[in-house]
Amino acid sequence: MNFLKDIAIIIPCYNAIKTITDTLYSIAIQSIKDKCQVYICNDCDGNSYDDIISQFKNTLDITYFTLPTNKGAGQARQYGIDNSVEPYIVFSDSDDVFTSPFAIENLYETIKRNDLDIVSGEFTEELRKN
Repeated sequence: MNFLKDIAIIIPCYNAIKTITDTLYSIAIQSIKDKCQVYICNDCDGNSYDDIISQFKNTLDITYFTLPTNKGAGQARQYGIDNSVEPYIVFSDSDDVFTSPFAIENLYETIKRNDLDIVSGEFTEELRKN
């Protein structure tokens, strides 16, 4: 892998050990995952995400950064922007999941088809009663 992609998926994380696996699985099922470079930007939480990232080594191109000091999610996103080269960016939090395998493709195709600078989507939250 590691060839030029079209879409940077930037994921700031802080103490996301319990949630980021689901986020990455939801990216791994995307129809255009081959066009995506995933950037995990650890906001200096002291955790190692190596075992989680290794689960996806054959499925996703993941670049992992650890910020030198804790600066917050906004700065972690900016770090991802500053260190990515792809022309399009998708932001996802470390506890978000794409529920459709066509979510990123739909955003990408909308931008390309309409020559747009930005499109947005939203995550919905479903709470289960136990």
